Amino acid sequence: MITVPIEEVIERGVKRRPSGSGSVLSRALRMANVFANGLMLPSGPDASITPITATECRATFGNDSGLRLDETMVRNEALMMVNVLSGIPSRLSADLSRLPIEKGARRVWYTRDAGYCELDPLASLLRLIGDVHIEDRLPLTPSELAEFEFVVVAAARHENPLPAQQQITEILKCVSSIAKPVIYLSGVDPRLLSGPPYVRCHRMPVQMPVLIDAIKGCQTESKNTKMRVQAA
Repeated sequence: MITVPIEEVIERGVKRRPSGSGSVLSRALRMANVFANGLMLPSGPDASITPITATECRATFGNDSGLRLDETMVRNEALMMVNVLSGIPSRLSADLSRLPIEKGARRVWYTRDAGYCELDPLASLLRLIGDVHIEDRLPLTPSELAEFEFVVVAAARHENPLPAQQQITEILKCVSSIAKPVIYLSGVDPRLLSGPPYVRCHRMPVQMPVLIDAIKGCQTESKNTKMRVQAA
């Protein structure tokens, strides 16, 4: 009862089994593991983050609505449990609790494909570092993005580069005039997509260090843009 679900989770990652495969317990275990990565409590440096599909959520829990968790509370409780059980010194406890990217006053526009559910590890990570505005559509005009520092797009996980490139072209209509940084995540190999340097394309699942570096790069570009505007 204990080992089989764990084996199924590992096999799904190694053998790339389709979404919804395995027992209900193994699917719940996988979703909990990905959610922990979204809370920036990874099991290792290669931990991956991806939104969870509504189909998988329904197959596991029977419903994909109302599954929102308090990310800060869950993260703090997990860290408190680790600190109590390990008995580590307070200095190491502080290092363990520190986010790899601190929360700030930043606002993020997050476009999430309608095929993903509310229990979203990527949204959880973004909420831990700033204020997130979630839409199931791309921004329509540059004015919509005036208050946002950068844009994150979680597109569908299909591997067809044509619709992904079309989405990037649509995004550029809004961000090109204001040079707003974009992180574009999809199931497509980034080498098959083209765009300016401020549009960072990555394939999902994306490793947490890669995503953190992309966010930091967007922050730097956003600050530089504001400085140029103020200087002008």
